[in-house]
Amino acid sequence: MKKYFGFLNDNRKIILISFIFNMLVILISRLYSFLYYNEVNNWLIAVLLIFAITVFSFILKRYLNKKYHLN
Repeated sequence: MKKYFGFLNDNRKIILISFIFNMLVILISRLYSFLYYNEVNNWLIAVLLIFAITVFSFILKRYLNKKYHLN
């Protein structure tokens, strides 16, 4: 498992990867809500999607910090 996450030995790299991941999620959800602008249900789905994936990315970041002792 360490060979797959070997490039994550620096805390700044994890922050950068999670920031890029969150920006991609925001852009995808904005595009989704722009394509289905007139429907409220799709706005709700986009907001829930961005919330769920952001929470998942922070949980993943904490897991990697604890597993590889990056403080």
